[in-house]
Amino acid sequence: MTVSTAQAPSHGYGTTTETVRTDLNAPLSHEPETQASLVSAASSASVRSSSVTLAASNLPWYMRRTTIAVLVGFSLFVDMIVYGIVVPILPTIAQERLNMDEAELGFLFGSYALGLLLATPPIAYLSDRYRNRKWPMFFGLAGLGTTTLMFAHAESYWTLLAARIMQGFAAGAPWTVGLSLLADVYPADQLGSVMGPVLSCYHAGFLAGPLVGGWIFELFSYTAPFYFCAALVGANLLLRLVVDESIYLTPAAAACNDSWTAGSSSDDEERAGSPTLRPSTSSASTTAPLFIPDEQSALLPAAQLAVNSAGEPSTLSILSLLKGKPILLSSLVTVVIGSIFSGLEPTLPVHLRNTYHLSPGAVGSVFISLIVPSMVTSTLAGIASDRIGGARVLVVGILAMAIAAPLPALPGLSLPATIAALCVFGGTQGVAMTPVLPAMARYVASKGSTSYAAVYGIFNLAYSAAILFGPTVAGVLLAQFGFAIEMAAFGGSLIVLLLFLAWTGLGSF
Repeated sequence: MTVSTAQAPSHGYGTTTETVRTDLNAPLSHEPETQASLVSAASSASVRSSSVTLAASNLPWYMRRTTIAVLVGFSLFVDMIVYGIVVPILPTIAQERLNMDEAELGFLFGSYALGLLLATPPIAYLSDRYRNRKWPMFFGLAGLGTTTLMFAHAESYWTLLAARIMQGFAAGAPWTVGLSLLADVYPADQLGSVMGPVLSCYHAGFLAGPLVGGWIFELFSYTAPFYFCAALVGANLLLRLVVDESIYLTPAAAACNDSWTAGSSSDDEERAGSPTLRPSTSSASTTAPLFIPDEQSALLPAAQLAVNSAGEPSTLSILSLLKGKPILLSSLVTVVIGSIFSGLEPTLPVHLRNTYHLSPGAVGSVFISLIVPSMVTSTLAGIASDRIGGARVLVVGILAMAIAAPLPALPGLSLPATIAALCVFGGTQGVAMTPVLPAMARYVASKGSTSYAAVYGIFNLAYSAAILFGPTVAGVLLAQFGFAIEMAAFGGSLIVLLLFLAWTGLGSF
């Protein structure tokens, strides 16, 4: 194997020395020449990482990683606002205006997940196939705004049902494409730290939706909450148009995006730290050099590292990814924890109303005790996952969640004690779920691929199954055995999950 040293552009911000394999077909060996080349490659990758990090500080605000994370977090926040804002409104409209029964109302709520299930595979495929995150996300958000306005003017059950299904269909883009965008631009060793705050935005939207919807509905009119959501989606669309992530992607991906790259007009300008913008001149046929994997690889965005033997990222389908044990285990964790949390949506209000005689407004306020702690713990768990490993955080989260599950249903608890128990339970959920998302991205990168939309499409499918399955099972448990048995069953299922993960191998996380 021969190794050559070349000057490679660092996304237009000067040049860095790269050590690359020129004989791609030569097998790796333990010869002294090969060992020396590995050391050289590790050193050059470290230099390249430092250069990229330094250049990123000089980028315009709309190209910075922090701005991209804000875009994704805001998109998930808006999506959950739209999802939850109908919770206090639909039962009133369905029963008073449309004379719907409980079965029709339940299917209307669940139809959102049906749309999400249908949309996720094609969105994931198209986003990875054309290496474009911008336009699938843009059109998904546009569809979300359109279906929200459909709700405002729906006059029949079937119109509401169609709007709810299409709403779920459109929501597939912010989740699938948004999460894959983070994996595109953030280094592998920082994914946990950024996924935590982004999941906090999801929890914030989940909390704000019902509260905002109920208050706007009472103070103004039935259509006002939906116009409010449409305005939020409009702001989200504008931010999506402005943010430009192409500088972090591979040359082929940048060409597909037909966007801009940053470049310096002179060495003096580069040293001054004031880059200029110029249109990308890279073509889709341009191939990135194959960098030899080394211990510095975690410092670079996965999209720059995941390459196959041809020097370009490979594309993995949802079906091929499902053959990997880490993806199957991550999906299992998502289904179990998602089912438990979504199962509380229809059952906790019944328990609070029957036990403490709370009004609907008071019940909605109690839900804050579930959501706010999870917003905090998601961020902390993301940081901990990067520092001590996702497996340890996952074990602590699942075990703590199993212990906390029966606490809110203990007999004789006062309302403040129940709220405190719900705070603990909600906080443990944030710890248990956060390590899943970075683990899925790492698996994709380990396969020499950048098919992050596909892998987060699997996450979407698992979560959709959870919000379809969880409320149904929880409702049966509550009706047949009571709230205490329901929560005990939740705790038992988490213990079984933890034992299964320990048996199959926690190294996947």
